[in-house]
Amino acid sequence: MNGRGFITQYDVLDKAIHECLCELYKRAQPSINLNKLAKDSSDINYNHYYLSDENYRYIVNMYLDAYGLKSLWSDYCDTIKEYLTKGGFKDVFTVDNINKGLHKVTKEIPPLSELIGKENSDKAIEYINNCETYHTNHKIEGTFRLSVMNNSPTSNKQNVIDYWKLQGKDIKIKDYNIEEVYFKS
Repeated sequence: MNGRGFITQYDVLDKAIHECLCELYKRAQPSINLNKLAKDSSDINYNHYYLSDENYRYIVNMYLDAYGLKSLWSDYCDTIKEYLTKGGFKDVFTVDNINKGLHKVTKEIPPLSELIGKENSDKAIEYINNCETYHTNHKIEGTFRLSVMNNSPTSNKQNVIDYWKLQGKDIKIKDYNIEEVYFKS
């Protein structure tokens, strides 16, 4: 929270990172309470806990969606390119002469190639593609992904089993689909 008591975007980001990491370790094997572990030890070895790549990606994407951190840049660019290449619709508002009410008419918009020619249309789409690929990383989403990735459980099952064997514990790691855990009936 900033000095004036307002919650900032970075406060929300910190909360999302923390909650996501707690969920990752809750679903890891062996499962741990990250808050409790952090209180008991300042040295957390992330390589001692296993979570499959698929379950990791599912949980990370779930938190990105829940906190509105996922960049929609590519989706927006795709929508614009489709509108320009295939055409689309626009709303036109006019005032009715009889009772002076507002009237909406939806009109079809032709593809850009019909207005400026195929060659120029292709250049415009290429320009949008260049812009899209240059501005690929959404700062907040990238910060979230990097922070979570650098502190998350490992996906190397054998290393986790070997570590716990050295500690005198014979653990079994069961592969599972995280959706079955969240959505079991």
